Formats: sequence, structure tokens, C-alpha cells
Amino acid sequence: MAKRRSAAGQVPERADALLADDLRALVDSISARAAAGDWKAHIAACRDIALIVVGFCSARRRSEIAAIQFGDLRIVSDEAGSKEQWITMRIRGSRTSLTSVAYAQLPRSRDSRYCPWCRLLDWLMVVTVHDNTIRTAKDHGEPEDQQVRAARRSVIRLLDNLSDRDPQLHHCDRELPVHRRATAPVWRALAKSTRYLPADTGHPLTDQTIPLILKKRCQEAGFDSARIARISGHSLRSGFITQARADGIASEDIKRQSGHKRTDTVDHYYDSAPSYHKNAANQLQL
Repeated sequence: MAKRRSAAGQVPERADALLADDLRALVDSISARAAAGDWKAHIAACRDIALIVVGFCSARRRSEIAAIQFGDLRIVSDEAGSKEQWITMRIRGSRTSLTSVAYAQLPRSRDSRYCPWCRLLDWLMVVTVHDNTIRTAKDHGEPEDQQVRAARRSVIRLLDNLSDRDPQLHHCDRELPVHRRATAPVWRALAKSTRYLPADTGHPLTDQTIPLILKKRCQEAGFDSARIARISGHSLRSGFITQARADGIASEDIKRQSGHKRTDTVDHYYDSAPSYHKNAANQLQL
């Protein structure tokens, strides 16, 4: 597949793929920093880990991830009769079709620290507790500053409970948190202007913010500066597909998750994988 060229005719540098080992390094780094920080660090860690793990495992575009709402999520069981379950994410429109509806599946992972179920459910609980507390306080006629204080207390209490759990055990045997609005955005800004809480403004985190979060977390994890410069919002999607191809997963299976229509587009990611992942020397019996 030919690379797109810039207006000056130059071939832009390819986004660096974040592979499985990178994801684990990022999650471990974020968790360690949160453990040494305050409640604000814990909220940011909860969001960023969920965003990174879900972004990687879903293999969807950053704009599709940013647009996820509570009503887009549901738990489904295997129709074949096994006990397997998935969290299904509805993808409402995409870059290639604004009217199409697709679905991405989030399975449980072997390691609870990187499990998209565990991490997403934790963040959904934070958002739901925050929003529902604000709504209840507002219904009781409390002023805005009192609403925020009540929400902060509720979120900190929840974070304390989450941090007391054994990180080696899965905690994804939970139902999806119930939010009052199906259209409530899942991913929220955390900034001084929103008192570092998951602001219920009705507007989701922008897809332009995702690469900024990735770059910041890569820097904190000690990634090489030259590599950080190549990290973009496409790095998670690219990383999933590159990793899957390097692990020998069939292109057709990858397409079911990533939403690609063309097999040659998926195969292109394998062509760009590091040479040591597809080197004949690995197959020599010496």
C-alpha cells in the first residue's frame, strides 16, 4: 500500500506502533506513578489505563474510541452455549462510512493488570459515581460548589476501594454501571478547569487529545524521545494489528475487530513490523 504524500511531495513518517510489551510497560508505569500520587493521579491513571488498553484491544480509530457513549456498551454471551462473554462496543459511523454501525469486542485477558474488562469497568464506575452524585445533589437543590465537593468525596471513596483490591485478581465479573443517560460520553477531560474530575459537559474527550495522553505517558515510562515523536493517535490501532500479524493471527480475524474492509491494508501492517518479528533466523533449528 502506497504511503500518502504531503503537499510538498514528501512521504510522512509512519506512526510508531505500540505493541503488547509497550502496552504492559505503559500500564505498569502509570500504575506506579498513581501509587505514589494523590487522588488526582489515581483518577488520571484510571482513565488513561482504560483508554490505552481499550484503544489497543479494540483496534479502532481514535475518533471512534473518543466517541464511545455509555449506550454503546453491553455485555454479550456466546450464542454457541459456552460461558464466554464479551463487552461489545458499538461503533457509530467511521471515517469511511458515517452511517454504518459496526461492533468491536473486548474479551477478558489472562493478566488482570491489562484486562480491558477490568480497566474499562473501573473507569465506567468512576464516571457513573461522579455523574450520578452531581445529579442527585442538583436534584436536592445544592449549589454547584457543593455538588462538586460531594462528587469528589464519592469518587475518592470509590478509588480507595478500587486500590484496596488484589491487582493479581480479575474484577471483571461485574455488570456494566448504570448511567442515567445512554448518550453520556465515556471518555472525559481531567483538567484544572474541571477540578480534575471527569467533567459531565456532554462533550467527549477529543480525538486530538488521545495522542497527547499517549506521548505524555510514553515519556513518563522512559520511552526514547525519537520514538515518542513518532507516537500518534494511530499508534494503538497500528500496534494491535502489527502485533496480531506478527503473532500469526489471520488477516480475516483481525479485520473483524479493526473494521478494515481490505485484506491488503491489514497485511501492510505486517510488512512494517520490526524485522526481528518475521525473520527466517527465528525458524532455524540450531
